[in-house]
This record gives sequence, structure tokens and C-alpha cells, in this order.
Amino acid sequence: MLSCYSNETLVRTALHPVLHFRLIINKCFKLPLHRIGFEIMEEYELQRKKAGSRVRSIVDYVMGIVFVCFGIYFLTYEKFGINIFRREPSSIDYLIGGLFLVYGSWRIYRGYKKNYLKV
Repeated sequence: MLSCYSNETLVRTALHPVLHFRLIINKCFKLPLHRIGFEIMEEYELQRKKAGSRVRSIVDYVMGIVFVCFGIYFLTYEKFGINIFRREPSSIDYLIGGLFLVYGSWRIYRGYKKNYLKV
């Protein structure tokens, strides 16, 4: 079966499927490429990725704050007499509190850096 695929077009683009189909048709029939359509599609894809990046950043901030709060609770509940789980305090609580603080801080940092678009 005769195909227009070459090594370059076998790699699936990260763009919209219709745009990928247009690339194949243009290459097979040696049609001129319309730069305006490509620029619009690339701009749309970039805006969509940025919107997803904003949502992930907000989720990272919120989850980071929740984990930091849990970490502070596990480190200080014995001193303040706040015992939500109704159990005896143990030394493992300090380990859990420290891990929650480190993980929460990392989530907040990841939300601040916003390195989601880099692959």
C-alpha cells in the first residue's frame, strides 16, 4: 500500500489532530503551507496549556497549605492540648509532622515555580 508517510510525519505532533492531518495532506500533495492557520493553532495550544498550568498551580498552593497545616498540627497538638484523633501522643507524630511540613513546602514551591509546560 502506497503511503505519504515519511520518517518526519510518522512522529505525532502535539497539536490538534486536524492540524496533523493537514500537515500530512500538504506534504503528500506538495501544497503550500498557510502560516496563519498554524500560528493560530499554536497560540490556542499555548493558551490551553497556560490555563491548565494556572489550575495546577492553584491546586498546588491549596494542597501545600493543607499539608503544612497538618504538619503544624502534628508538631504542636500535644503542647496546646488539641487532640482531634483521641489517642496518646507518640514520638512518631514529630516524624509525621516533619514529613507533612516538607511535602507541603515542596507543593507550595512547585506551585510558585510553575514548571508544568517543560517536558
